[in-house]
Amino acid sequence: MSPADGGIDITVEIDGGVIRHVGIVNRRPRGIGQSLLGLPLADLPATVTRLFSICRMAQGVAALGALEAAAAVAADPAQLAARRLLL
Repeated sequence: MSPADGGIDITVEIDGGVIRHVGIVNRRPRGIGQSLLGLPLADLPATVTRLFSICRMAQGVAALGALEAAAAVAADPAQLAARRLLL
């Protein structure tokens, strides 16, 4: 699965300098999480950043946090601070 497999279309209607309507159509594939099952732990962050190209940094940081939570591992405070700077 690649970013080319879907996307998000955003349309905005403006009238008199004011936004009157915003339409968002999500064409991203559903069930992406299922494609990650069976993946080696070390591959998760890089795979997630490839799947979510628009917000890759945020998704990568979220994947690291999820792995740490699942493994009951606490990240070093300096690492957490560095991650916040990436967002």
